Amino acid sequence: MVRAQGTQFGDYRLVRLLGEGGFAEVYEAEHVHLPGLKAAIKLLKGSFTPQQIEELRREALVVGKLDHPHIVRLLTFSIEQDTPYLVMAYAQGGALDRKHPRGTRMALPEILAYVRQIAAALQYAHEQRISHRDLKPANLLFTQDGRVQIADFGIAVVSHSSRSRTMQEIVGTWVYMAPEQFRGQAEPASDQYAMAIMVYQWLTGNVPFNGNGNMYLIPQQHKEEPPSSLGAKLPDLLPGIEDVVMKALAKDPKERFATIQEFAEALSEASRPPFVPAPGQCLGDYRLVRKLGEGGFAEVYEAEHLHLETRAAIKLLKG
Repeated sequence: MVRAQGTQFGDYRLVRLLGEGGFAEVYEAEHVHLPGLKAAIKLLKGSFTPQQIEELRREALVVGKLDHPHIVRLLTFSIEQDTPYLVMAYAQGGALDRKHPRGTRMALPEILAYVRQIAAALQYAHEQRISHRDLKPANLLFTQDGRVQIADFGIAVVSHSSRSRTMQEIVGTWVYMAPEQFRGQAEPASDQYAMAIMVYQWLTGNVPFNGNGNMYLIPQQHKEEPPSSLGAKLPDLLPGIEDVVMKALAKDPKERFATIQEFAEALSEASRPPFVPAPGQCLGDYRLVRKLGEGGFAEVYEAEHLHLETRAAIKLLKG
């Protein structure tokens, strides 16, 4: 049920509908007493047991303490007109899945920029012993200045068990879920797996597991099938990138990177093209001038300092 403009929830008045699904409606809202102060209000649909409401309240207490530039701040949780709702900081730039719909590929530098921001936020949350459990492009929002922020921490607890979700929403969650989550076991490594699925999607345009037209095959694919090779789809991709992504997509969470920050750093490192020495290239404060000699173990170059009138010999080890 879409609410009328001007309907009030707590100290906020609804301005316009931003999005709607089977589980919730999201509105832009304005503070009643502080004109110009905007927020996003998520009105949860369906009926909730007292246990689910209490679980949401506990999650909100924990998530409300998260304070990070790449996490959408949860301002409050309450119930009004028999409707549970969450008030969140308003990210004016919209969701990432609208900017980059499934089927579109992204440039590697853009992917790395997103991964750095997402990983920083998740590493912070994991250190607070909080996992997201429903990481996907629809839960990544842009601020007005272009920063990526993660939304909906803690909502997965109730949304995954909600009967109000549409088939599209279920599939939209399942394609990013780690194998252990289908067994009811979520952990920080599950967020790493979801981020690796997104990286795979951003590189190729598609997620690795989509059920091939049958949504009920998606859990089995996550648990049993290896992802298709990135190199086969992208012949020019640096091989180290595939190694990193496949490690983060390991079926066993213990075989993934120890932390999501390690995953992000490994992906960044693997994305650097191999250095091929040649006159004119720079190494630190030196520019290579000419090759002096080469053996099976190393190459030696004459080099000049970029800022001082000095020269040196630089030995570049092979292998």
